[in-house]
Amino acid sequence: MEGMACGKPMIGTRVGGTTDMISDGETGFLVPPGDVAALRGRMGAASLKHVVDFQAQTVIPRIEQLYLRLTDSHSAAVLELA
Repeated sequence: MEGMACGKPMIGTRVGGTTDMISDGETGFLVPPGDVAALRGRMGAASLKHVVDFQAQTVIPRIEQLYLRLTDSHSAAVLELA
């Protein structure tokens, strides 16, 4: 409770009152007791999924599209002034 009262996410095992306190995936993570691999697996899978958003093949096309939109809108504004 102390960590949650400080606004921190919790990691706990699925035993006793822990399951009443921690909402799995919402306020923290619940894993089977003694199963470190489950925690690593779950967080590792989430990391792999998340890192794709920051890889060059994802980011560069977004930046290029932004540049194209900006240059197109700038060109249109210049043409209107002419």
